[in-house]
Amino acid sequence: MRYSIKLLLSSFLILTSFFLILSNSSAVVSTFDEINYSSDYNLILVMDGDSITADVNNHGVQLRSLSGYFGKARFHNIAIPSLTADQIRNKYSTDIVGYKPSQINDEGYYIVYAGINDIMFSQSADSTYLELKDIWAQARADGFKVVAFTLAPTIFTETIGTNSQELVKLNKLIVSDASLYDYLVRPEFLINNYTNTVYYQSDQVHWTPEAYKQVARMIYNQIEARPFQTSASPSSTCSGLNCQDLILNPAGKKVYIGARGSNLDSSLNIYENSPNTDSHSGISIEQEGLGDSKIGFLLKNIATYSIGLDNLAQGSKFRLVSGTNLSRNIIFEAAYPGFALFSIGNKLSPSQFRITTNDSNNYGDSNIILEQLGSGDPRMQFIVNGIYGLKVWNIGVDYSDAGKFKISQGAKGRLEIQTALEIDTSANVRLPTGKLTISQLSGNYVAGSAYVCVKNNGELFASETACP
Repeated sequence: MRYSIKLLLSSFLILTSFFLILSNSSAVVSTFDEINYSSDYNLILVMDGDSITADVNNHGVQLRSLSGYFGKARFHNIAIPSLTADQIRNKYSTDIVGYKPSQINDEGYYIVYAGINDIMFSQSADSTYLELKDIWAQARADGFKVVAFTLAPTIFTETIGTNSQELVKLNKLIVSDASLYDYLVRPEFLINNYTNTVYYQSDQVHWTPEAYKQVARMIYNQIEARPFQTSASPSSTCSGLNCQDLILNPAGKKVYIGARGSNLDSSLNIYENSPNTDSHSGISIEQEGLGDSKIGFLLKNIATYSIGLDNLAQGSKFRLVSGTNLSRNIIFEAAYPGFALFSIGNKLSPSQFRITTNDSNNYGDSNIILEQLGSGDPRMQFIVNGIYGLKVWNIGVDYSDAGKFKISQGAKGRLEIQTALEIDTSANVRLPTGKLTISQLSGNYVAGSAYVCVKNNGELFASETACP
C-alpha cells in the first residue's frame, strides 16, 4: 500500500506539472508551436508571419512536416494570425528574444511568410516590400539566414483586380534582389489556384496539410542546396543534416558528363525505387531567376531543339522549339495554368500533323477524338493566311442546338452564326443560309429544271415537273 500511495502521488505531480506547462504556454494557434528534438543541437528554425505560417486548423502539421527533414532542429513558430508586414516588423525584436543564434556553432534560419494580409487589405506592393526588406535586414543582423517567400494567391487577392495586380507586382519585387535574403521559396508555382482543394482549405485562403508538406520540402531543398561534401572531407556546416545530396555546380560553372571530342559513349542513368508518386521528380529543373527552365538537344553543326517552360510567356508556357529561344520557332506549346493550349508548327515553315496506325479493327476508339466535357461545342477551325472573315471555317457539334453537326463561317468559331450546313441527329440535312447547286447529274441534264429527284438507287436526276 505504501508503494501504491507513492506511485499515485508521483503520477499526480507529473500530471500537475504537465497542465501547468500547458497553462503557461504563449498564445498560439497550434500546441505544436515549439518542438525541441535535442537541446544541444545547433540548428534553429524560427517561423514568422500571419495565419498561414501559424498553421490555422491543421494542428501543427507544418512543424511535423519540417521535422521530417530537420529532425533534430529546434523549431519556434512566432507567427500570429491576421498580422500585416509592418506589425510583424514591429513585434520582431520582442518575439525573437531567446531564439537568436548565440553559440559559435549555432545555425539559425528565419523563415518568414508575410504580405498576404497587406495585399488583402489593399496595401500597395511597394510599401509592403519595404516592410519585408526591414524584416529580412533585422533577422540577418541577429545572425539568422533568411528564408524569404513569395506569396500564393487567395480568393481575396484574385477576385479583386487591384489586389491581384499588387500580388503579382510584390512577387516580382521580392524576386528582383536576391542579395537581401539567403534563400527564396516560391510556393505560388504549386499553390496557385485557390479553388484547388488539394492545397487550399474551404475558406480558399489557408493551406491544407498537403500544401504544408510540399512547402516543407521546398524549404529543405533551399537550405540543403550547398556544395557536396565527401566522407573524406567532412564539413561542420552539414553536421546533423543530410549531406548525401549531391550538389553540383555551386559556383555557376558548366558541368560535363563524358569527354568532349572523344569517341566514347556517355550516359547518365538515374535509378529510383520509391512508392511515392507525387513526392519528387527523377529529374527536376527549377528556375529561380527570370530565365527559362529548359533542356537543349544539339546535333553539332546540324540542328538544335529546346524544350521547357518559357518564363516570359503569359502563363509560363511549356514549349518545344527549333533553336534555343523558347519564344521563337515554336513547334509545340501547352499553356498552364487554367487551360491547355496546344500548338503544332510555326509560321516560318510548312508543318504537318500525321497519325499513322496499324489496326485491323473497324470499331472501338477513333484515331482522333475531340470530346467536350463542359457545355461548350466540340469544334475545329480552319484559317487561310490568318485573315479573319469569310476565309475562316468552323466544323463541330452545336451543344445548345440539340447536338446538330454544323459547318459555319466566322473568326470567333461560333457554329450557330453564319451556318452553312447542319445535320440533325436524325440525319436530316439543311442549308440554313445557302443553296444547293448541282452542276452534273446522271442522264440528260435539263436546263432550268425546277426539281431534283432521287432514283431508287440513290442517283439524283433533274426534272421540269414534279418527281415521279
